[in-house]
Amino acid sequence: ASKQFRLAGNIEGLEKVTVRMLLNHTSGINDPKNDQEVYYNDVKNKPVDMDALSPQRRLEKYVYGKPLWFTPGTDTRYSNSGYWLLGMIIEKVTGKEVQEAMAERIFRKLGLTNTYLEERENPELSAGYYKVSDGLMNVGIYDKADGDGDPGSGVVSTASDLIAFSEALFSGQLLSARSLQQMLRPGKLKDGKDSEYALGIELWDVDGVKGFGKNGSSIGVDANLIYFPAKKVTIVSFANRGGGTKKEFLGKILK
Repeated sequence: ASKQFRLAGNIEGLEKVTVRMLLNHTSGINDPKNDQEVYYNDVKNKPVDMDALSPQRRLEKYVYGKPLWFTPGTDTRYSNSGYWLLGMIIEKVTGKEVQEAMAERIFRKLGLTNTYLEERENPELSAGYYKVSDGLMNVGIYDKADGDGDPGSGVVSTASDLIAFSEALFSGQLLSARSLQQMLRPGKLKDGKDSEYALGIELWDVDGVKGFGKNGSSIGVDANLIYFPAKKVTIVSFANRGGGTKKEFLGKILK
């Protein structure tokens, strides 16, 4: 049976957006993390209040009423907001909180004992830092405020767990062959060109070697998981400073 629901609020043009567009970042839905100075001002100045905001409330506060960046399906632009929406869809379809749905279908299924989405105290979690004029500042409180526990950026894991996840995903243990094939296929824009994203997967080219994976960077944190099928190698890297990882660095590891 079809399970339909309407979002309480207004995201302009949402009726033209598909789940596939949310997954491959072709929806055009405004993302406050990449487009609104007010969002990070609130993270900096009201971290406790921001930490308490659910994805639904973040959408209401920062996305509702904002115009789309472009007509859905005509361009590619990374949108965390799309993954907030996807988390809400998962909850509606499964009847469970997205944290539990992911734990049940992925983390516990694969034995990833150090991987979780929900917000919890963890004394072994590395602190995040940000470079300031006189050194480094611990920015853990701001990292939590930026979405700890939300489906757009909140998964906590270890290198060994992510390698196990990669091996399971790309060997077909987690998805059917048909689903994995769809997941790795580049999004197709309305002009016929390929998007740089597949379904939740970023398409990489490191020194001519094709890879599938994901980079994530936020306040005081940077993470990469890239699988190179030609070499059957997975690279996982973490840094407790944000700013992104240069592909040249990953190329050196690959060599």
